[in-house]
Amino acid sequence: NSITFALEVKNITEIVYASALGCSYILVKKNLAKIAQDLAQNYLFDSKILVHIKSEDEIEELALMGVDGIIFPSAIIKTST
Repeated sequence: NSITFALEVKNITEIVYASALGCSYILVKKNLAKIAQDLAQNYLFDSKILVHIKSEDEIEELALMGVDGIIFPSAIIKTST
Protein backbone atom coordinates (compact mmCIF):
# COMPACT_ATOMS: atom_id res chain seq x y z
CA ASN A 1 0.00 0.00 0.00
CA SER A 2 3.05 2.29 -0.23
CA ILE A 3 2.92 3.28 3.43
CA THR A 4 5.99 5.04 4.81
CA PHE A 5 7.13 3.39 8.04
CA ALA A 6 10.16 3.03 10.29
CA LEU A 7 11.46 0.04 12.22
CA GLU A 8 13.75 0.04 15.22
CA VAL A 9 16.17 -2.88 14.95
CA LYS A 10 18.61 -4.52 17.34
CA ASN A 11 20.98 -6.55 15.16
CA ILE A 12 22.28 -7.12 11.64
CA THR A 13 19.65 -9.73 10.79
CA GLU A 14 16.86 -7.30 11.67
CA ILE A 15 18.53 -4.59 9.56
CA VAL A 16 18.42 -6.88 6.53
CA TYR A 17 14.79 -7.86 7.23
CA ALA A 18 13.76 -4.22 7.64
CA SER A 19 15.19 -3.36 4.25
CA ALA A 20 13.59 -6.43 2.64
CA LEU A 21 10.22 -5.41 4.11
CA GLY A 22 10.55 -2.04 2.39
CA CYS A 23 10.67 0.21 5.42
CA SER A 24 11.60 3.81 4.73
CA TYR A 25 13.69 4.33 7.86
CA ILE A 26 15.74 1.90 9.93
CA LEU A 27 16.36 3.13 13.48
CA VAL A 28 19.51 1.77 15.11
CA LYS A 29 21.44 2.38 18.29
CA LYS A 30 24.75 4.20 17.98
CA ASN A 31 26.79 1.01 18.36
CA LEU A 32 25.19 -0.42 15.16
CA ALA A 33 25.28 2.81 13.15
CA LYS A 34 28.45 2.18 11.13
CA ILE A 35 27.54 -1.43 10.34
CA ALA A 36 24.00 -0.47 9.33
CA GLN A 37 25.20 2.36 7.09
CA ASP A 38 27.79 0.11 5.44
CA LEU A 39 25.12 -2.51 4.74
CA ALA A 40 22.79 0.14 3.32
CA GLN A 41 25.50 1.39 0.96
CA ASN A 42 26.85 -2.01 -0.06
CA TYR A 43 23.45 -3.52 -0.76
CA LEU A 44 21.84 -0.31 -2.06
CA PHE A 45 19.03 -0.20 0.50
CA ASP A 46 16.20 2.18 -0.28
CA SER A 47 15.87 2.61 3.50
CA LYS A 48 17.58 5.47 5.34
CA ILE A 49 19.59 4.74 8.50
CA LEU A 50 18.66 6.89 11.51
CA VAL A 51 20.27 7.00 14.96
CA HIS A 52 18.58 8.26 18.14
CA ILE A 53 20.94 10.58 20.03
CA LYS A 54 20.80 12.36 23.38
CA SER A 55 23.52 14.96 22.95
CA GLU A 56 24.41 17.44 20.23
CA ASP A 57 28.03 16.31 20.65
CA GLU A 58 27.18 13.02 18.90
CA ILE A 59 26.18 14.68 15.61
CA GLU A 60 29.71 15.16 14.26
CA GLU A 61 30.77 11.58 14.99
CA LEU A 62 27.72 10.15 13.25
CA ALA A 63 28.12 12.51 10.30
CA LEU A 64 31.71 11.29 9.83
CA MET A 65 30.38 7.71 9.83
CA GLY A 66 28.11 8.67 6.95
CA VAL A 67 24.85 7.97 8.76
CA ASP A 68 21.82 9.19 6.81
CA GLY A 69 20.24 11.04 9.71
CA ILE A 70 19.64 11.42 13.43
CA ILE A 71 16.69 11.74 15.76
CA PHE A 72 17.41 14.38 18.38
CA PRO A 73 14.29 15.00 20.51
CA SER A 74 15.80 17.97 22.36
CA ALA A 75 15.99 19.90 19.08
CA ILE A 76 12.28 19.50 18.37
CA ILE A 77 10.35 22.59 19.39
CA LYS A 78 6.59 22.51 19.64
CA THR A 79 4.80 25.60 18.47
CA SER A 80 1.12 26.36 18.54
CA THR A 81 -0.67 28.15 15.74
